[in-house]
This record gives sequence, C-alpha cells and structure tokens, in this order.
Amino acid sequence: MPTLHPVVEILKNEIAKKNYTWKEAAAGSGISPGRFEKLMSGERDMKVVEEERLCKFLGLSVYIVERRAELERERQSTALSGKTIH
Repeated sequence: MPTLHPVVEILKNEIAKKNYTWKEAAAGSGISPGRFEKLMSGERDMKVVEEERLCKFLGLSVYIVERRAELERERQSTALSGKTIH
C-alpha cells in the first residue's frame, strides 16, 4: 500500500470526522467515485483543483490543510533524524 501524502491523510480524517462516506465526499466535491477512491488510497496524486474542491465541500481552508501537512512532514522528518523538538 502506498504511503499517503499528509494532505490526503488530513482530508481522509476530516471526511471521517464529519461522517461522510467516500461516495458522498466524491459527489460533493465533483470527483468521480473511481478517481476519488484512487486518491484516498494513494494510487493517484491529488491535483490542486481536486484538493480545492474537496476542501470547499468539507468547509476547510486549503491554506490551513497545506500548513497542517507541512507541519506533519516536518514532524516526520525530525522523527527520522532522531532530533528532539522542544
């Protein structure tokens, strides 16, 4: 199974938190169900326009999602390097 991009992880968690099915989230964001499933599984990379549509459907700011993803990447990088964050 491919490693998921932090943005996809965040969006998957938000979909679950709001109790949407993948079918509902796909329809609400205008992404075909087949493509949506591949995006959520990491089989395909998410395009910016797809991220924007899904964020809009979920009532999220793209900027905030991207910032959270950036912080997660930094956290993972720090964990891999063995450094401690104070």
